[in-house]
Amino acid sequence: MKRIIKTPENHLFLKPVRLYLDDLEHIVQMLKVRGFEVKLSDNDYEFDSLEEIKEYRGAKTSVLNINGKEDGSWPDISINFSKRNISLFRHGGDDQNILLIWHELKDFLNGKLYWHQRVLDLRIWGLLLLLSPSFILYPLIFGVSASLVKQLMWFLFPCILVPLLISFLWSQYFPGLYVDRRFRVLNFWQRNSDKIILLLLGTVVGVFVKWLFDFLFNR
Repeated sequence: MKRIIKTPENHLFLKPVRLYLDDLEHIVQMLKVRGFEVKLSDNDYEFDSLEEIKEYRGAKTSVLNINGKEDGSWPDISINFSKRNISLFRHGGDDQNILLIWHELKDFLNGKLYWHQRVLDLRIWGLLLLLSPSFILYPLIFGVSASLVKQLMWFLFPCILVPLLISFLWSQYFPGLYVDRRFRVLNFWQRNSDKIILLLLGTVVGVFVKWLFDFLFNR
């Protein structure tokens, strides 16, 4: 059985993630196994190793470029990490080796997305906030009393704003590259962030279900 290789776009943007030294070493090893010469740099300097990045840039950085070259002076694969996104570049036409590593890197990076990064998407909650006035307008059109609409308004906006705020704070403070082992980096809040966010979302959902039940059966 062989994998069907689809020709990807030359330039792909991925969501920012949090990576640790083990992850960065794995990316470098993936490139080397495929026969690529690996170059590390940021916006100002080139580095000989990941350890050198930690020595001169500290344990956390938001900018890192990992370039892989098969031959020639131009990189065939480029992974550019920034605070806003991850840019995955492909050069070299339809070379099968480059296409394979392209898919492997894309799958690896997408696999590092936490579940709440998919749920707490700024675009989704921002769109819901923009559409929220229509959620109030429709009940008025269908003759729902103004007092019930007011209750809906006071309930609906916090239910959208709280996840939106969590999503914004998460996008600002969570993504990053830690050139250190995971167990040395994480504090209590970082180790338990999944549980904390799940608790907050569960609270919001529970309040909504209770309000909906009261709205439907205690009118």
